[in-house]
Amino acid sequence: MFVSELRFISWNLNGLNAALDHGLINFIQHTEADIYAFQETKVADPEIPIAGYYIYVSSCTTRSGYSGTMCLTRYKPLAVSYDFHQFTANNLTHWNNIDIEGRIITLEFQDFFFVNCYFPSPLRNRKRYDYRSTWDKQFLAYVEALLAQKAVIVCGDFNVTVSADDAHMVDYSSDGYETTEHEAVMKFLDLGFVDAFRFLHLHTKHVYSWWSGKDKNRYDNRGRRLDYFLVSKQIASFIKASSVMREIYGSDHCPITLSIRLHIAHSFLWEPQTDNRPKPKQQRRVQKFPKGSQHERNSFAEQLRVTDYEATWSNIDWDDVENRVARMQKLSLLR
Repeated sequence: MFVSELRFISWNLNGLNAALDHGLINFIQHTEADIYAFQETKVADPEIPIAGYYIYVSSCTTRSGYSGTMCLTRYKPLAVSYDFHQFTANNLTHWNNIDIEGRIITLEFQDFFFVNCYFPSPLRNRKRYDYRSTWDKQFLAYVEALLAQKAVIVCGDFNVTVSADDAHMVDYSSDGYETTEHEAVMKFLDLGFVDAFRFLHLHTKHVYSWWSGKDKNRYDNRGRRLDYFLVSKQIASFIKASSVMREIYGSDHCPITLSIRLHIAHSFLWEPQTDNRPKPKQQRRVQKFPKGSQHERNSFAEQLRVTDYEATWSNIDWDDVENRVARMQKLSLLR
């Protein structure tokens, strides 16, 4: 037997441990997606107190608590890659040092590749700008090699907006609007991909997946759509739904979803006896709600209300925060 429709969720967590404390397990149990793709996990050996999923983690090898991606899947992939080489016959080895920050995981299934990626931000810094430029070239060549083999679904935080409709206010001098970044993502689409959300909601505006924490931007919906599901054109007609879960808090990004008609055999479904990962030493506190209650139906969103954020944000000196972050980034780049 086969599963005929798969549901995917992608989310930049801005720290896995913080997301777990904010109710990530409740979110997973409530949404019940077939495959989750998380970015900016910032951990090397995560403890995920949940059964029913194969878990694959890629972490930064040069800095602790930085970058990182993770996939949870109900169905065991045929193969897994954490770099740009495994599925490309080593044709891309001249960029060996570009995938050391844990920014990509590729799952191979019988009929498609699933790529979870976290694109670097240039941070208006020459060194990081060059890294992003090299990453874009590498990623383009990598995905082109995958497309030559079978259909591809790519998701994650691209750290760039595709069009003016994907931003509250277009500022071409800020990160996410650099001409080279935008040109790179357009070349990627030109390879033969469609933006799943725009495929179904072509003219919808004011839908964003990221908001700065400053000045109640999320509450006022002043944001950008930096997170995408991109689907190769040969399977685009199978897209059934794609949404942005703006009501879900816990990060400066919100989750995005994709439902698409694809087949995976039930024989690949997760089985407890095949999961040999050690159990977490310490179970994280997971808040329980009465069966059938409003809290139980929307537990994660209920734990993090907009009003709670307003009260917290109103007492934060955001100018001081930004200055501190800038100093930390400058120090890290000097090491």
